[in-house]
Amino acid sequence: MEERTQRSNLAALELHVPQWRVVPGPSRGLPDRLVFDLDLGPGTTVVACCRVAERLREILLADGLMPMATTSGSKGLQVYCSIDTADPLAPSAYAKSLAQQLARQTPGNVTATMAKAAGEGRVFIAWSQNNPAKTTISPYSLRGREHPTVATPVTWDEVSACRRPA
Repeated sequence: MEERTQRSNLAALELHVPQWRVVPGPSRGLPDRLVFDLDLGPGTTVVACCRVAERLREILLADGLMPMATTSGSKGLQVYCSIDTADPLAPSAYAKSLAQQLARQTPGNVTATMAKAAGEGRVFIAWSQNNPAKTTISPYSLRGREHPTVATPVTWDEVSACRRPA
């Protein structure tokens, strides 16, 4: 049974999608969503990630956006917002400024820098997923692992209730 399960897991597809609209023709559309990928640095847990997600939610709500959370299907969380912009580079600049703001406010808990050394004991806010050339794991997508996990939407009540890594 286990061998059959491992073989079927190898056929699982990770579905990664862009943050922009698909339009007719060869060009890409404008971004219509904003994404923050919250990754756990060494020595952190999903509990710390949930606290950062809550702080990020407060800022996004204050800016008039309606954030939604998902598990990443790995160790962290993702926070999404629908957006309407005429500038394809604006979402990345906005996301970077929020990540840097949170990192400045709590440098011991958050980093906006990708370097592994910078992430020790901190949650990394991956703002660069908003680059028009990048994609992000889709909600409900399986992760291709020996024991697959799923990127799953969660409610803000579930995020708030997270108190133990398990």
